[in-house]
Amino acid sequence: TTCAGSDATFSVMPAGSGPFTYQWQRQPANITTTWFTLSEGVLPGGGTFSGTTTGTMTISGATTALSGTKFRAIVQGACNGATSDAVTITVN
Repeated sequence: TTCAGSDATFSVMPAGSGPFTYQWQRQPANITTTWFTLSEGVLPGGGTFSGTTTGTMTISGATTALSGTKFRAIVQGACNGATSDAVTITVN
């Protein structure tokens, strides 16, 4: 949960053998089956993404339009990969 105009930071900490690669995804509140790959830059609905291919992704200047959006990370290690649990942002 964050205030409108503030930053929100999400992190994953994989266990296992690295090096690791990361890719963050989002699922808008009104969509329940499709995940969209994030890239650096402006987010539809407001805010700016950074760190979309790192273990820590930040949304700068979050807007209330983002409330209910889910985020998750796909992490690939030397031997295998995993998808993190999703987290839902609330912007007040």
